[in-house]
Amino acid sequence: MREPSYGWAAALGRVLQAIPLLALSSCVLIVSTSPTTVSGANIVFVARDDNGGAVASLHITLVDVFGEWREDGLTARDGSYHCAVGAGVTRVRAEVQLPSGFVLVSSGQWPHEMDIPPGGTLRLEIRVRALPS
Repeated sequence: MREPSYGWAAALGRVLQAIPLLALSSCVLIVSTSPTTVSGANIVFVARDDNGGAVASLHITLVDVFGEWREDGLTARDGSYHCAVGAGVTRVRAEVQLPSGFVLVSSGQWPHEMDIPPGGTLRLEIRVRALPS
């Protein structure tokens, strides 16, 4: 008769020893001190036309005035573009490119430089006018 094998117990023991190592490496990733967009501020751009309607596909580019961070994207169907600013960014330069058939009527100058509140949210409205066809 064959003796029962206890090899599975040894394998289970090795797996149980590896679990803390996997958890430890996960903790190191979570506790990492490298900059993340989660710890920065948020900017919400809202593009509206003369009638208060949303303007989609307005291209927005943001560049850190003092560093390497850069972000760009398009306004959505609701006219908004949400941007998570990188940690440590204190001032950005924002540029807009309008979709065809629109002109900018905002009172502010573009490109536009703005100070970023640490951990806060900044909302900026962009007013445009549709050109007559």
